Amino acid sequence: RRPPRSTPLYSSAASDVYKRQLLEYANMKRFGCDLEEALKLIEKAQKESLVCTIPKYMKARLVSIQGDPFAGKELVDGVQKENPVIDHTLLEVRYLSSAMVNVKSKSAAFKLITAYIAVCPDDMRASLNQIYALYIMKDSDRVLEYSKIFLDKYKYDACVAYYRAKAYALKKERDEAFKYFDLILNQSKEPMFLAQCYYDKALLRQSATEFDEMKTELEAAFSLYPKINADIVLADLYRNRKQYSEAARWLDSYASRVDKATDIYYNRMCATLSVETGNKEEAIRCYTVLIEKDGANAAYYSMKIESLL
Repeated sequence: RRPPRSTPLYSSAASDVYKRQLLEYANMKRFGCDLEEALKLIEKAQKESLVCTIPKYMKARLVSIQGDPFAGKELVDGVQKENPVIDHTLLEVRYLSSAMVNVKSKSAAFKLITAYIAVCPDDMRASLNQIYALYIMKDSDRVLEYSKIFLDKYKYDACVAYYRAKAYALKKERDEAFKYFDLILNQSKEPMFLAQCYYDKALLRQSATEFDEMKTELEAAFSLYPKINADIVLADLYRNRKQYSEAARWLDSYASRVDKATDIYYNRMCATLSVETGNKEEAIRCYTVLIEKDGANAAYYSMKIESLL
């Protein structure tokens, strides 16, 4: 007969360690994008234990990432039938869809999330992922359609308001975009998110006629989250107004966070600023860096150097 539960078998413990190692190796292969090898390791782990559901989850995830979301969903549904008490099984479909958006299977991700929502219509995060997939696909009309349904049901969510603002921006409906950016700015407390809204709002403005508004919003974005790179946009904003000392100050701010010897954006701005202020030597140095670091536009930079010689 079986030994008591308090007496674990060494072979069982060793087997568990072996299976965990297989799954860890599988994850390493998956993140290294060696999906076929990852799938082999997962299937090997699955053969070691017909009871354990974790390998089956991972297999479903991989199958979906490889572009077959409905096959992934069938695998998840199979686990649900085997053990219906595991209430997080269906949630795996939601996670699969997120992974697929990240590997650019956007339309497949949207189909998978939609299939999941049909089963679990009250999962708010799944609805968020559905709108996110449409946002990544730049399907503005459906972003607005699905986000309205979401807001009617759940009232307010900062991410959904942001997707609506960006969708209106893509449709060139600036006033509507501003309305949702302002909604977030009035309700959110997350500095990085607020910075992004100030930054995006500023970029919708016309620098020639709305300089003060742009400056204020970009400075707000920079103060909340410097890494959003509002400073280099401010440098260009001041350059366009020929306020070169202010342009140089903001460019120096950006330069303090990057490698000036390799950063394409720094060298582009520095070259343009140097040309306009008559510093040909510095402009040539920047264009020379750009020829090496931005090869796709090397011919253009070479032409600019020739014009300065």
